[in-house]
Amino acid sequence: MERFRKIRSFFRAKRAIQYYDRESYFRSIYSHYNYLENQILNIEKVKDIVITKRRIRFGFDLEFGLRSKQILEKLGNPHFTYSNRSIPEHKIYFFKRKVYKYKMKVEVHFFKDVFFMGVYTFDVSKDEAKAIMEDICTKYQIELGSFFHQKNKIVDQIGSTLDIDFKLNLVVAYIDGNNKEIEQLHNRYNENIKIVERKKTGAFQKFYELL
Repeated sequence: MERFRKIRSFFRAKRAIQYYDRESYFRSIYSHYNYLENQILNIEKVKDIVITKRRIRFGFDLEFGLRSKQILEKLGNPHFTYSNRSIPEHKIYFFKRKVYKYKMKVEVHFFKDVFFMGVYTFDVSKDEAKAIMEDICTKYQIELGSFFHQKNKIVDQIGSTLDIDFKLNLVVAYIDGNNKEIEQLHNRYNENIKIVERKKTGAFQKFYELL
């Protein structure tokens, strides 16, 4: 009996390690390209905004406004689910997919269980990233121009956004322009940032007094 308990404990510990490794992995992706803060709060200054006549849509037949249950019916169970501790209504499902020759990580963001943002992260070379961006520009009928060399976003006529960024990876984010509750998310993030800044100021003041 004692032997079976040890075996069960071993596999539970192994699952826990695998879970936390996976959690750290997906958290690192999210923290490196935090599109919720960067785009909604406009932390990163966009150098160019390009208007497209075509409607911006996320892939995998996922329409903005779908509920999480509907997403699961289309994509199956996610590899990982992230819950925002500071804003519990914000959740992210992470999936892995391979389409054509490209492997991608797919983020599906919900606020109050409503899908409002989808993000692709491609682990590709610079040349492959440029080819993907050219395909995006062709699809949305815009000129590539200097698109590859600066921070840009494409906006359609109802305000939905397609944002492209290339750092270590190519990241493409699709954001719903019709979701009015995103403004609430905006306000919540602003408030959280103010709280964090106040804490930092207090911590620095204590440090400063020691000098």
